[in-house]
Amino acid sequence: MNYITLYQFYRFDRTVHLKKVWKNEIKRFELVLPSIYLIETMFKLLNEYKKTNDFSILDRYQKILLTVLNFPISIFNCELHPKAIMIASLIRHSGHHDYLDCWIAAIAVALDGGILVLISRLLSQ
Repeated sequence: MNYITLYQFYRFDRTVHLKKVWKNEIKRFELVLPSIYLIETMFKLLNEYKKTNDFSILDRYQKILLTVLNFPISIFNCELHPKAIMIASLIRHSGHHDYLDCWIAAIAVALDGGILVLISRLLSQ
């Protein structure tokens, strides 16, 4: 099985393939969402919330979570995967300062997969 870690979206023609990706219709691939991405999403929402004190910003996480849980996607608990932790630590030690990014890249390596990059701003939606 090949894996695609969902983080951002570059490699595919966005207009043609995005729907296929979300429906998990790409044969021989399994779509994987790193659990750390959900945590990073919450931290980004919290940072935006601090600027406005608008509860609807915090409520976005509930909507995101319900959407993710209803998609044909596997949630990968990278914090429980020794190989992903080791690779993330090596990436961090090599100079990349954002450990969450290191973890996301490490998951792709640990699963022998690729990273799918979505270009969209969650906070502006």
